[in-house]
Amino acid sequence: MKKWVSAALLIVAISGSTRAQDAQPTPAPQQDQGTPIIISPDVFDRAASAYDAGDYEQAIVDYSLFILLNPTFSQGYYWRGMSYIGLEDYDSAVADLSRALQLPSPSPEFTAEIYANRSAIYAQQEQIDLALADLDAGLLANDESPDLHYRRGLIYVNQERNEAALADLNAVVELAPNFPNAYSVRGYVHQQLGDLDSAAADYTRLIALTPDDPIAYRDRAAIYIQMEDYAAALADYNEVITLRPNSAGVYLSRGYVHSQLGNQVEAAADYLEWIRFQQTSINDEYALRPGESQVVQMELGLVYVMLFEGRANQTITVTASARPDQNTDPLLVVLDMEGNTLVADDDSGGNLDARISDFTLPADGVYAAVVSHAGGGVDGAVRVLLEVNG
Repeated sequence: MKKWVSAALLIVAISGSTRAQDAQPTPAPQQDQGTPIIISPDVFDRAASAYDAGDYEQAIVDYSLFILLNPTFSQGYYWRGMSYIGLEDYDSAVADLSRALQLPSPSPEFTAEIYANRSAIYAQQEQIDLALADLDAGLLANDESPDLHYRRGLIYVNQERNEAALADLNAVVELAPNFPNAYSVRGYVHQQLGDLDSAAADYTRLIALTPDDPIAYRDRAAIYIQMEDYAAALADYNEVITLRPNSAGVYLSRGYVHSQLGNQVEAAADYLEWIRFQQTSINDEYALRPGESQVVQMELGLVYVMLFEGRANQTITVTASARPDQNTDPLLVVLDMEGNTLVADDDSGGNLDARISDFTLPADGVYAAVVSHAGGGVDGAVRVLLEVNG
């Protein structure tokens, strides 16, 4: 989560988060009563056009000329600072935003906006104390800014100050009830605080706002798993796969949910789909015989296919066990010779080991034990053992 929050803060620094006016062209400079008349407003307009077109170098040239002619107008420094952000020249941006804060402001909202963007630069530079100080100052100027509450809430989440984050995110939801990211982050915070009902409610609201976002369904499914509501989790994972069928990790998660619901064939199919996504090579040189184990070396993307013979109504147990000093996470799937999935397991063997216990074979024939890795460690030695009764 921390890496995600850091990335979100950088995006906020450039895009401005919740403010609807970000989609609008750069505004003309505003005057306060008692301030000098603006000289050459056409220069500001020309700079604004360059900024809106993404030509930040030209915008800086024109904003610099405007500042030369109007040295006490804070908007010139602010927009030149924003142009420097566009060029990733953050030191120059901070200098201009700081200068803008020293000059008369046309409104509390504008002052808060300056603090918001300077705080985002500080956060991106990991100067978190300075970022928080700016957000506090911005909220003193304009406590009804959902943008500032959201930015500060993200930092609090990154610091694991979940109660403080929740207060800011509650403010965002009150001020901007249709802002999806607030529900996503607040749902995460509720989850960290152990309030799973509220977390699920937030993700439900997020889905109502963004019904085509597979991440929202995935995150709500994770909450439902914690609540042991596996049917609801399954419905959400089905929706994720409908929206994004190449989401490899979701097949692994849905396989787990199917296994909890007793849907062993469906679980095996999902686990096999996960294996196919990870597969880079196949080793089919090993065979399994009852009571004899094979030790194989697992690595990323390597799949072992081990054939064994069986008879109808025989009961088999297959285990894939890693060494105790390794973090290898084996995954087992059993297929018939037509490639149909029959049964699978991930972690039933204890720790991360896989164990298929007391499975009754449906017919005489040759079967395949597919051995790969799940979502944990991928490297290490794994001992595969077949036991047969009957």
